[in-house]
Amino acid sequence: MLCAMPSKDGPPTRLGRAGRGHRELVLELLRRHGSLSRSRLGDLSGLSRTTLYDTVAALVDDGAVVASPPDPVRRGPGRPAQELTACPEAGRAVD
Repeated sequence: MLCAMPSKDGPPTRLGRAGRGHRELVLELLRRHGSLSRSRLGDLSGLSRTTLYDTVAALVDDGAVVASPPDPVRRGPGRPAQELTACPEAGRAVD
């Protein structure tokens, strides 16, 4: 897994102070359970779909989470699921 951490001089995160707890929750779940789909992450976190997607997008933009390409073998209708993984280099700090 290739994790790219942005510099501290980069753009500010899209989530404000209230989103920090969501970011910490998502990172903790990914560390505890390993790679998860957004659907499974939503089940475990209890966050609304919109909040979860915004939180994951911010973590991916920050380089704290990596989204793997979807499995090319489709298992059913709809968009194939990506697996999300916390970057070990991200440490425990969340800006």
